[in-house]
Amino acid sequence: MDVQDDYYFNHHGQYHGGIDSDDEGGSIGSYGDDDLLAYGHNDPISQSDDENGHGCERLLAILENAVHQSHNETAAMFGASPEELKRKRELLEQTWKEIRTAWLWANENREARSAAAYMRGKGDLAPLHLICKLTNSPPTDIISEIIQSAPEVAGWPDSHMWLPIHHACFNGACTEVLNLLDGVCPESKVSLDNINRTPLLLYATRGKID
Repeated sequence: MDVQDDYYFNHHGQYHGGIDSDDEGGSIGSYGDDDLLAYGHNDPISQSDDENGHGCERLLAILENAVHQSHNETAAMFGASPEELKRKRELLEQTWKEIRTAWLWANENREARSAAAYMRGKGDLAPLHLICKLTNSPPTDIISEIIQSAPEVAGWPDSHMWLPIHHACFNGACTEVLNLLDGVCPESKVSLDNINRTPLLLYATRGKID
């Protein structure tokens, strides 16, 4: 987890996966505390398991839980203690381990992987949206597998008309992530959210949106 990750989740304060409100008080993509609590399961891993321990909801649950835990961190972009940054890095490493173990390696055939990658949770967020929210540099093997398993999701809007690339750009995603998203859905670069913002605008103005 780098400084940009801390900025994404904490510098804005009100941002929990979207942006709370515009100048006129209208919602422009907010995911508030109640929303996060509603879709962050008390025990997301165990509740989504099937009899083999690898239910199709597990990928979604792992990422929902990770986003929820990241939201609960209080470290800001500047002044975060080494311990806080270490906890964030450990959270990400544990998340990647769980995804590889419970989804990627546990489901060798494409159909099983796809069933999980096409799941939607609160706010119409699929795993691809969530991984773009969680960090600006997810492991390329994981994001590539998610995209290969569910390529159409790169063009899916969430409930606030944010495609995965909107989340990635707001988060200041690395070039590798943006190339993967653009490669599978080139038209996403010019897709407008619910207040007519393109991903490029979100990338250019992150931290400055009123």
